[in-house]
Amino acid sequence: MDNKTVIIVGPGKVGSSLFLAMRQDSAYRVYLAGHKPLFPEFARLIPDGTYIELGKKMYVQNPDVLIFAVPDDAIKSAAETLLPFCTSRSLAVHTSGALDSSQLEALKSRGVRTGSWHPLQTFSKAFLTESIWRGISTTFEGDNEAELFIRNLCGHLGCRLIRINRRQKLALHIASVFSANFLPALLSAGQSILQEEGFVPEQGKKLLLPLMRQSLKNVEENPPEKALSGPLQRADIGTLQRHIEFLLQKNMAELAEVYRLLSKLLAEDMRFNINSREQVIQWLKKG
Repeated sequence: MDNKTVIIVGPGKVGSSLFLAMRQDSAYRVYLAGHKPLFPEFARLIPDGTYIELGKKMYVQNPDVLIFAVPDDAIKSAAETLLPFCTSRSLAVHTSGALDSSQLEALKSRGVRTGSWHPLQTFSKAFLTESIWRGISTTFEGDNEAELFIRNLCGHLGCRLIRINRRQKLALHIASVFSANFLPALLSAGQSILQEEGFVPEQGKKLLLPLMRQSLKNVEENPPEKALSGPLQRADIGTLQRHIEFLLQKNMAELAEVYRLLSKLLAEDMRFNINSREQVIQWLKKG
């Protein structure tokens, strides 16, 4: 594969981490670009001459590939900013999980092959090492030529690529929010409940995180019918009622409703083994 000149637009968590990973491979001449100067603690992490401050003199002409790792509402404007520096031989992708390749229509109308490429990974901070990419799944939607480049890139990064359509992309993003983004909210809810009885947040975290890890391990290693435990699975309606009453007494009506709705979701899922399922569902519906 010929060396490709790649500009990653957006020095945030995803863009900067991708930059570091691609810098490890001689197949790419990679640059990082943003509208503002990098903070000094980040600037020293990248070689001189590899950061482009947009709005100033553009010293990289006709890039082979543009990767937009910017907030969703900035993709279109970022694409328009880089439009004068592209040719019909260029490729462009963005990394949004929620939006499809139509966000790059300004480039596509000029002959640029476009796509949306989303890593199913959480990036907790900027400039993470290349190991953050290994073994993860990524998805692609868009033109075949852009897919070929991304497929080769995934081979270098050590991650998987799954081609999806636009409807699947939206569904997958929603599913990812439920499966990953809501986990911190559930932990925070648990800590808040414990605070009502005198536990400090750090104590709650230490108590609850091992339970969360074991639950994920159970789901990973067991079929659904063996992955669930607790009062709902046992149909212990008395305990479920005491839990909801406690939350209501503590003026946590929203958490009480979340508790009921999540319990109902589990009870109605036929993949899980719930004792006295219909009785449990009827009780939850009354709530």
